[in-house]
Order: sequence, then structure tokens, then C-alpha cells
Amino acid sequence: MQQQARLLPSLRTFFGNAEGDTGSPKRLPGARPSLFDQFSRVMVFPINMFGFRLPSGRLIWAYWDKNSGAWAVVVPGRPGSGRIAATALLTHLCPHNGVIEHLISTNGHAFKVHSPCEPDDSLMIFYARGATPDSSLNADLTRWALASIEARQRWLASDSLLPLLDGKLLLKRFVRVLDNRAIDLSVADAVFPVSVRATGGE
Repeated sequence: MQQQARLLPSLRTFFGNAEGDTGSPKRLPGARPSLFDQFSRVMVFPINMFGFRLPSGRLIWAYWDKNSGAWAVVVPGRPGSGRIAATALLTHLCPHNGVIEHLISTNGHAFKVHSPCEPDDSLMIFYARGATPDSSLNADLTRWALASIEARQRWLASDSLLPLLDGKLLLKRFVRVLDNRAIDLSVADAVFPVSVRATGGE
């Protein structure tokens, strides 16, 4: 908890003046272009984040914001260093004109919905200026994100709260090293299928 209490100034230093559109301004009204502002609005300080162990055993702190549906993740650096190795946002990108979703209702009726944000989740992994992305950490965070999305989709499907998409859900991954320019999230670095194997009552 003491490490978490020092996060706010560390995050401010980590993000610096970096800007970008992560989808948060639409999902969290009032969020500014600053990545720090968007990230901290998801995290809502002061908070008690959840600790998770990645498949490699590495600790991450994460918080889910029910208003935006976004996860904010902090990967701490070496114990006692007070540094942040990486951060991540798991959310939905929101294109300027929105997207048309093709859905199928639970009774099999096909219909279209105009949505402000994409149905696919996006995992944005950020490294501080001058850092080199860690491919094994990227893979670990991707596995964590897929498990989180799949658990949520199984829960929604078991309660019939979610119409079926006319197509497969995807996880888009973006890995970016921060600098003084706005980050570009127009093209994903990798795309992963989301597996939802649930049936009602699972």
C-alpha cells in the first residue's frame, strides 16, 4: 500500500507531456488529451488497486472503472526503486464518427447499432521515454487482458445481457514508447482472437 501511495507523482513523471486519444474522453467525459489525465481518471486516486500475478509471476496493480469499463494497469519496477516499468490501459477505442456494430439478438434477429466506441477491446501498453519494450512483459499483459475479457464475456453471456456480435471479438494490442509527440493508435501492432466458450449458467 505504501508503494501505491507514491504512484501519483511517479505516474506524472512516467507520462510526462504525452498525449493521445485512448477512448477515455468519450467514456469519461472531461478527460483531456493528456495520457496522464486519462489514465488517472480511470484509476481515480486515492484507491486501493488489485494485485495480480502475471503468468511469469510478475506483480501488477490494476483497477477497473465501472463508469468507463476500462482497466488501468501499473507494472512496478524493481522493489524499492519507486519506478514504473510500464503502464497499460485495457479499454475500447472510440473513433471520431463511431462504429456500426452488427449484432444478433438472443432470438436470432440481426440488427445494426451505431456505437461511439469499437466492440473490440484495445490493450495499450506504454513504456517511458527512452525505454525498450519488453516482449515477454507484453505477452504476459496480453494473456492477462485476454483472460479478463473472456471472463467478462462469459459472465455477460451466461446472464443473456449481451447480444451476440455478428463476427468474432478481437483484442487489439498497441505498444508505445512515450515521447513528446501524440501517440498514434490508428494501427494495432498485433491482434488476438477472444475466445468465449461459455454456455448459459456457467
